[in-house]
Amino acid sequence: MKQVVPTVPETTDATTVSRATVIWSLVAMFFCFYLAISVPVLIYSDKLGVGKPFVRATFAPVGWLHDHTPLRYPLRWYASVWGVRPD
Repeated sequence: MKQVVPTVPETTDATTVSRATVIWSLVAMFFCFYLAISVPVLIYSDKLGVGKPFVRATFAPVGWLHDHTPLRYPLRWYASVWGVRPD
């Protein structure tokens, strides 16, 4: 009698991750990191007086997000954590 050995696929649908998922995850992580460092970098560049024009230009999109999106309140809360009183 012939013995049948069941074959197990190397990867299943539950374990595979598409390239798009990886890319979007990296983009989301970069965006969160960008938002997280925006307030401390702006604070310390003002205190040290180093690179103000560059820092302001780099983080100008955070100001736009504050003014034009619902992220206004979380950004204000995060700034208050760092001791900044938003206008």
